Formats: sequence, structure tokens, C-alpha cells
Amino acid sequence: MNQRFELLLEAAPDGVMEVDSSGRILLVNPGCERLFGYRREELLTMSVDELIPHGQRGHHAAQRASFASAPASRPMGQSRRLRALRKDGSQFPVQISISPMRVDGDLHTVAIIRDVSEAETMSEALKESAEQNRQLFESNPVACCVYDTESLRFLDVNRQAIETYGYTREEFLEMTVRDTRCPETHHELETEDGLRCHRRKNGERIEIEAQRHAMQYAGREAQLVVLRDITERRRFEETLEEARTRAESASKAKSEFLASMSHELRSPLHTIIGFSELLGEGMEGPLNEKQKRFVQHIQKDSLHLLTLINDILDLSKIEAGRLEFHIEVIGLEPLIEETVSGVRNQAEAKGLTLKTRVKKGLEAWADRVRVHQLLVNLLSNAIKFTPSGGTILVEAFEEDQSIVLRVTDTGIGVPPEHHESIFDVFNQVSATTKGVREGTGLGLAICRRLIEQMGGRIWVESTAGEGSKFSFTLPPVGGEAGQPRRDRPVVLALEDDMAARELLREYLEMEGFDIVFVGSIRETLVKALEVRPDLVMLDLLPPGESGLEALRSLKGLRETRVIPVAVVSVVADETALKLGAAAYLTKPVARERLVAMVKRLVPKVRAN
Repeated sequence: MNQRFELLLEAAPDGVMEVDSSGRILLVNPGCERLFGYRREELLTMSVDELIPHGQRGHHAAQRASFASAPASRPMGQSRRLRALRKDGSQFPVQISISPMRVDGDLHTVAIIRDVSEAETMSEALKESAEQNRQLFESNPVACCVYDTESLRFLDVNRQAIETYGYTREEFLEMTVRDTRCPETHHELETEDGLRCHRRKNGERIEIEAQRHAMQYAGREAQLVVLRDITERRRFEETLEEARTRAESASKAKSEFLASMSHELRSPLHTIIGFSELLGEGMEGPLNEKQKRFVQHIQKDSLHLLTLINDILDLSKIEAGRLEFHIEVIGLEPLIEETVSGVRNQAEAKGLTLKTRVKKGLEAWADRVRVHQLLVNLLSNAIKFTPSGGTILVEAFEEDQSIVLRVTDTGIGVPPEHHESIFDVFNQVSATTKGVREGTGLGLAICRRLIEQMGGRIWVESTAGEGSKFSFTLPPVGGEAGQPRRDRPVVLALEDDMAARELLREYLEMEGFDIVFVGSIRETLVKALEVRPDLVMLDLLPPGESGLEALRSLKGLRETRVIPVAVVSVVADETALKLGAAAYLTKPVARERLVAMVKRLVPKVRAN
């Protein structure tokens, strides 16, 4: 229930504020930030008197004393117009409702504050000159009407109101505001702004956003109401939500289909390959030479089909965002030696020389399994398209603050006009392969997608008949390519609560981390691109926003998707893990557990 109340408070369109008996502000929602132009942490250090124009502060003190003597829920400023003071010094008209609340014996006041500038502007326009007022009132692009406060009968409407509802002016003047309401909402009093269901003359339902302002009209107490038809906007929002739900369902169905297809196709292939191997080894008796050739064809084509299935599944998972990455610090020398050893027999069987040249102690920030997959793919292509007697060289080195891995061969090469297209799905350069059987046309496409998911890039340098150099980059330890090395790792934290910020700083700085705080999704993305942190920590509920949106954006940008993201929030929602978060902790979090998580996710950072 507390969580639901907090969500409602954060989503409220008006300003909501709690003030103690001395006038000190204790609680505000995002609406107050929008109204007054202060950040939440600024407001929480202020007195409510600082938000009142200087000329009205004395009167406000008397009002507060009167309220304390007889606390009861009521609107303020019934006998005078209220003004509020923004941070930039400008004033604006407000309507305020106050309610008493006892907290530990102290009288607190909860105030709901509404900016009524638009309604007051219209009200003032109506009071200036009859002719000019009428023109402004009639030409307003938003539906406006005036009704009697006591009887609720319409006193005046403009052309846009007539167009919106379909009634004539004469019909309006015979009606009350209740006659425009949907039947199921007739019992609601027309005294609060906000969203409500209305109906047109033809019975069609429309969603209306209303704002009203008290005024005098022909000697009567009246209300000027500004009505916005938001039906299309609501339909659009519902359509987006429906589309999102359908997309999620389709994605789930696709994942289930891929899992099912993986099982249905791989299981019989496993049997075919296994039994063909047994036959080839003569386990059930010797085979003649012709039979051996047949079995070898079965084995070769079965393995080719298995590779095709694996490639299609990998590509589908990458495009669906379902392929998991485990980013960590990896030593490149042992990884390259292990990968080269796995294909050495294949190379030697073809009469090829396989060499390595790797800088000692070189490390990268990447997924070890995916880097191995990249190298195997590039080496397999090099072996396939390099004639007997050729040489293949695998290198790893630092260049322009990136880690570069390169596979160079003396094979048939790639014409310049195909240097980009070979990374497209199902692309095969048939005219230049000189009879060599090509693969699925997916290998290099998968390579490109894998390396982009890890924040790098891949390219080829080649001339037909003169061999090829396939290179790809990886982020160095301490950040992505282009990031300077640092002595201390940097943690970027989306956290709006000042006390929580201070606690995080105490926890992490003593452990050797620098911490940078941000207060919004936009600021998170800007800072992530600017400082390239070693870890991002998100709260799921910053004011007026969703931390999940920040997570989606971070994982959607090529420049930031490899940065590990940890969610630390009071909200227990593990959706973040499905969206790519590396860890999830629910507040309150013990210091030891938080520090252990950060140390696990942040790689060691070498000094410059």
C-alpha cells in the first residue's frame, strides 16, 4: 500500500507538499518541482514562506496561525487571489487546498497546489472589454464554458465548445454541466480538475481534461472551465500499450519457437552424426571404400546443417535481444592460444602455417565465450579460403586506446566492392571463392552483431588474390574504446535522495571508487556517454520517471550497452534482469553486500 501511495503521489499532476508547524517543507512531489522550478533537494531545505511573494508573507503567517487554532480541510484564498513565487522570481496564480495531519503530536499541513494561470488569463480577458473579450473567448482554440456555481447551469460557451460537444449555443444554455457527463459519472461533483468522461450530443464518449477558475459573471458566482478533448491522445496511448503487449507476446512466442526448433532439429542431427561416426569407425564391421565415402558425406553435410541451425538460432537471439552477454575482464593471450589450438589440426591438415602474435598481459572488457566464437569464425573462414601452403596470423595489440584483434591470411581475398556487404545476412561472394564451398552466409553477419553488442566494430582490409585482414576492436579494461585510463573506477548512480547519495559515497569512496550522481534519465545517458563509467547504478523510481527506461536506453546505445548496470531500489521488480541488468538489490542493502556486488561487476583499473 505504501508503494502504491508513493506511485500515486509521484504521478499527481498538481503539486503536493507537506509542511510542519514551523513552515518547514518536509515532502514534495514532482509537481512541486515543475511549479516552482526548484529541485526536490532544494525545496526540502526551504520554508514554505520562501514560495510566497514578499507582499503576501505577513498575511500567510496569520493564515497559518488561524489554521493551527482550528485545523480543518479547506481551500485557501477564498477572499483573495493567491500568488506563488518561482525560483526565477516570477509569480503565478494558484489554487490551494489544505488538510491537517498529526505527526508525533505536531500539526503538519498537506497542501495541494494548482497553477491556474490559463484559467485566470481567460478570466482576465473576459473582464477587459466586452468586444475584445468576446473575440478572445470565441476564437480560443480550446473549448471554454462558463457555468453558475450554485445551479451548475451553463451561462456561456465558445465556438470550440459547440464544435467539441455538438450542441448549439441555445441548447447549452438550457443545460447543466451534469448533462455533458457520462451516465456512470453523474454522481461526481463538478468541483475538481482532472480527467473525466464526457459525452457528445450524439452519445459518443470523449475523454476531457478540465481546468477551472472562479469568477464573477453578470453578477453571479461562476466558474470558467477550460476543456481539452484528449480522446485521441488516450487512444494513441492505449494503442501504444496494446502494441507493446503484442510485441512482448510475439517476442515470447518467438523465443519459445526457437527453443522448440532447437530441440526438434538438433536432436535428430545428434543421432545422425553419432551413428555415422560409429559406422565410419567400423564399430559394427568394416566398410568398403565406397561405403566410407558415403558415410563421410553424411557426416560432413550433417555438421554443415548443424552449423546452419546454430547460426540461425544465434542470429535470431541477437536480433530479439535474447542472447546473453557476461562482460568481464578477459586475458587475451590464453584465450587466443586456446582458440588457435582448437583449429590447428584443421589448418595443418590443409598444409597451412598458423601463427600468433599477442602482447603479454593484454586484457579486454568483453564476453569470453563470444570473443572465442568470433575468433573461431574468422579462423575457420581463413582456413577455408586460404590455399595449401599459405599462412594465417592471429594478432592482438593496443591501438588508439582500443584493443584490436586481427586475423590475417594469404588467401583468395575479398574485392573492395564487397568489403561491407560480406557482413550482411546470407551474403556470399560466389564469384570470387573459386570453387571453394561457402558456408551459410551468416557467420560474418553474426560476428558484426556480436562485436557491436560488446561496444566494438569489425572491418576487413583486402584485395582479391592478395589475402585478407579481418580486424575487430574490444573495449580496454577501464572503459570502452576512446576512454582514458584511470587510477580509480567510476560508478555513475541515478539517485535523487540526498541521504541515499551520501550513504553511497561513504560506502564506495573508502573502497577506492569514484562516484558521480545524476537525477534523471536524460542526465544518466548524457553522463554515461561523457564519462564512460565502469558501472551504472539505477534506482527504479526517480521523480516522475522510470529507471527501467534508463536501463533500456543504456542497453540500446552501442556506446553504453557493454557498461554493467546494477539496480538498487526499494521496488522489488526483477524485470530489470530481463532487460540486461547485471545485478539487482532491494533496499535497504547492507554495506558488505553492496560493496561485494560493485567489486564483482567493476573490473580492476590499472593506473595510467
